[in-house]
Formats: sequence, C-alpha cells, structure tokens
Amino acid sequence: MQKTQINSPAIHYPQAINTYLQVKKLQVFTVLKRLCFSGQLIWSSPGGHRWILFFNQGQVVYGTGGLHPNRQWYRQVRAYLPHLDLGFQTLQRLILDQPSYILPNCWDYNLLHTWFTQGHLSVQACREISAKIVADILFDVIQVAETPYQLIRHPAFSPQQVPIHLNEAELLPFVTELWQAWGHAGLAAYSPNLAPIILHLEPIRTEVSPRVYKSMVQVLDGQRSLRDLAVQLGQDVLALTQALQPFLQAGWINLVKVADLPILAGGGVVTSPIAQGDRPRALCVWMIAPWFAKPWARCCGRRGMTLWRSWKGPG
Repeated sequence: MQKTQINSPAIHYPQAINTYLQVKKLQVFTVLKRLCFSGQLIWSSPGGHRWILFFNQGQVVYGTGGLHPNRQWYRQVRAYLPHLDLGFQTLQRLILDQPSYILPNCWDYNLLHTWFTQGHLSVQACREISAKIVADILFDVIQVAETPYQLIRHPAFSPQQVPIHLNEAELLPFVTELWQAWGHAGLAAYSPNLAPIILHLEPIRTEVSPRVYKSMVQVLDGQRSLRDLAVQLGQDVLALTQALQPFLQAGWINLVKVADLPILAGGGVVTSPIAQGDRPRALCVWMIAPWFAKPWARCCGRRGMTLWRSWKGPG
C-alpha cells in the first residue's frame, strides 16, 4: 500500500475567502478521477476524527467515519429497510459471520453488500444510501476548517465487489449548494450532528398548536441529532434547522452534543436511537414555525432543489 500525506498550515482568512477554501477541498475529486485512483481518501481533524471515502478506478463508491459513523449508517439503513430486524443480536451475528471485508475495515459496507446480494436492497437503493452517507461526510469535512488528508492506494475492486459508483456531477454540487445555503441561513456555527433539546416548555406551548407542541416534546429530547430527526421526520435537514432557528435564538431550545451509537464487538451498532414502535409521526416544519417562509429553492437555487428531489430522501 502506498501512502501520501498532505498537510496544510492553519491560516485565518476573511469569511468569504474561508468559505471558498473550505469548498475547494472537493477539488481533489477531479484529480483522483483523472488518476483513476483506487483506494482511500482519508481526511482528519485536529479533534481526532477521520472521514474515509473509498474510490474505485477514480470514482467514489462509499464513505464512513466522522463524528457519528454508526448513526449516519443506521439512519439511512433504517429508512430503506424499515421492516428488517436491525437489533443488537441480529447485527452482531451478521457482522461476525462475515468471512472478510470487501472494503478495508468497513463492516457497514459489507452488510449493505450482503443485503444487496440477498435481494433486500436494489442497486439504486445501495447507491442512494451511499450517496447520502458520503454527502454527510463531505458536508462535515467542509465545515471543519482544518482537515489535512492522506491517500492510501489499493488494487481496483471488481464489479461484483463494488456494483455501484456515485454520480459526482450531482453529488458535489449538491453538497456545495447545501453548505452555501446553510451559511446564508446563518447556520454556519451549527453542526447538523448536534441534537435539539427543549429548555423552556411554556413559551413554546403558547406559540404552536397543542398537536405540534406534543410532537416537539416527543422528538426534541437531546437524543437525536438534527440529521437523525430529518430522516425520521421526512424533512430535509436545512429546512428543519431553519424552522427551529427562532426557538434557538430565543433560548427556548438548545443544541447539544450527542454520542454516536455504541459499537458491537465486531464493529457494528447496537440499536436505533428510536425503537421501531416509537417512530415519531411526521412533524411538518411549516407547522413548527409559521413565520418561516423561505423555501429550499430560494436558499440554494433551482439546481439544488432539483438535486434534492432526484435523491428523494432527507438527510
């Protein structure tokens, strides 16, 4: 295996230039595609987190890592396989039954590949799950100012091992526009990995209907990240966070850190943050904040809205 380490010194720039430099990180995709690179692109942060993207012959196929690697995998799998048993014992058995990993140290891709070969997931479903996971990873890498990276080369994978690749022509503009819309909405200081929790019930009760209030109390418990809630409630994470923004600014709701899902002995997750029977009812963001009237298309343009609809899924 051949490793290459690229480091950049920390330099402070004005906000507009800094935003450009953060998005510029994605230009590495063009280089790796031209080189027909097969292997891992690994970003790291000063806090010790690592984001790993897997490439096959110049095209990204999957990603893992970051602050919540287990959460980001589990919420997408649960959304696409709502009736599959994803409990502790089942996942543990499936992971331990794997004779080897297709992607290095990547149990999560192995399980997706297993469900694909068993007919539980279609090629399109696998592609959409991978795209949403990679989109979360790229957004987080952009949001963290200092992320040196390294490349680890591997032999190319066969089509049987990696039956999908992601469309970078859609993926990269989608992430770029989401990040720009996030910043334009005044959310650059907020991570979608944070979990909303209600601090003051009474003022919220006076602002929303009893039904919406009951739903908010149910789901805004500090145990589910903004991304978790977006997937579970069928909303996009930007609109959901903007709907909560007036409550955040008023100090009625706070965003707190939430731990990743625990890890199994074989490397997998324990369980969902929401049991199957406790899945919350959809909570429309327009009902939460009636004064919030800036649609997605105005935030990131028609192209961003088109990309979002083509993926047909929150997160």
